[in-house]
Amino acid sequence: MILNRKNVLALFIGVITTLTMLAQGYEEQGHERTSTDFNWPEGKKMAISLTFDDARLSQIDKGIPVLESHGVKATFYISPDLLMQRLDGWKKAALHGHDIGNHTLVHPCTGNFSWSREKALEDYTLLQMSNELDSASRFIEEVFGVYPVSFGYPCGQTYVGRGQQTRSYVPLVSAMFASGRTWLDEGPNDPEQCDLAQLTGMELDGKTFDQILSLIETARESGSWLILAGHEMDDGGVQTSLLSTIDSICSYASDPKNEIWIDHVANVGRYVREQRSVPLHTEMLPYQNPVIPVDRRIDDLISRMTLAEKIWQQPALAGAYNFGPPTNETATVRDVVEMAHNSFGRGEVRYGNGSDGPHEADRVLLGFLADLLHERGLGFFS
Repeated sequence: MILNRKNVLALFIGVITTLTMLAQGYEEQGHERTSTDFNWPEGKKMAISLTFDDARLSQIDKGIPVLESHGVKATFYISPDLLMQRLDGWKKAALHGHDIGNHTLVHPCTGNFSWSREKALEDYTLLQMSNELDSASRFIEEVFGVYPVSFGYPCGQTYVGRGQQTRSYVPLVSAMFASGRTWLDEGPNDPEQCDLAQLTGMELDGKTFDQILSLIETARESGSWLILAGHEMDDGGVQTSLLSTIDSICSYASDPKNEIWIDHVANVGRYVREQRSVPLHTEMLPYQNPVIPVDRRIDDLISRMTLAEKIWQQPALAGAYNFGPPTNETATVRDVVEMAHNSFGRGEVRYGNGSDGPHEADRVLLGFLADLLHERGLGFFS
C-alpha cells in the first residue's frame, strides 16, 4: 500500500489521539487491577513467592532458618562464587525443598554500573548469553543433581547489545527455563495473562511488613501472584530484606484465614502453566534460535514445512514484502527464498526506506517467514 502525505498525517493524528486516550485512562485508573477468575488451589485467593538473589551469605546464615521455622519454601537465584562459600548449607536447603534457580555465572548487568563494566550486557551477544545460561545450569546440575527450571534476570535486565544491535534474551530464557523473573516491577502477576518468561518481581528489600501487607491486600483483591524479590536477609543494611518482615510475611501467609498460597516460583509457576494449558518449556528448535546463522535457520525451517506451507500459497504475504509468489506451482520454499535473494542482489527490489542490496534479503526473509509461521501456527521465528 502506498501512503500519501494526507494519509500519513491522518494516521499520525489517529495514533496520537489513541495514545493520549490510553494515557488518560491509565492516569484515571492509577494502578487499579481488575479481579481474575483464576482458580487457585484449595480455594486460595492469591499466591505469594519469596525470591532472593545471588546466594548471599546471610541467606544461609540467617534467612533460611526463618523460612524453615514456618515451613515456607523460597526460590534462590544463585551466583556460583558465593554459593561455594556455603556449599553444605545450600545443599541442605535444596534437600529441604527450596527452589535453586539460575542467575547466570557472573551476574552481567548494564555497563552503567561501574562494577559491571567488565561484564556489561551491552557487550554481550545472544550466543554468549546462551552459552553462559547453559554453563550456569550445568553447574547447578553438577552441584545439586537437578537441572534448574527457574531463572532470575540479573538486575532485572533482559537485553544484550546496544543501540540498533540490542536484542532481547527473553526467548532464550523461555526456551531454557520454566520461568524467568525480573525485578523492581510495579505490580503482581495476573495468573491468566502473565508471561512466564517475564514474571514481575516486586522489591522486598528495606520494606516493613506494613508496606508489604499493602501489596498483599492489592494482590488478593485481584487474585494475583505476588513475587517478592530480595537480596541480603538480615536485620538491616543495603539491599537487605528484613528478617522481621520475612517472619511476618510467613506467619500471615501461613494463616488459613488469609487464604494465601505461599510457595516457591517453580511450584506456583507449574500450577499456573497447567491451569492455562501452556506447554512445558523445551529447548529451541534450530529455526527458532536467534543465535544460529540465518541460512541454517531457514534450512531447518524449510525441512519442517509441508507442501501446504509453501510460500507460493501466501500471495498476500509475498506481496507485502515486495516480491510476488512464483508462477510455477511446483516451486518449493527454497525456490522462493532464492528468488528473493536474486532479486535483492540485482537491485530489483526496494524495501522500506529505499535501501536495497543482498544485505537486506535476510532481514526481509526473516520477517516474511515470521508472518508465514504465524499464519500456519508453527511457532515463533524472531
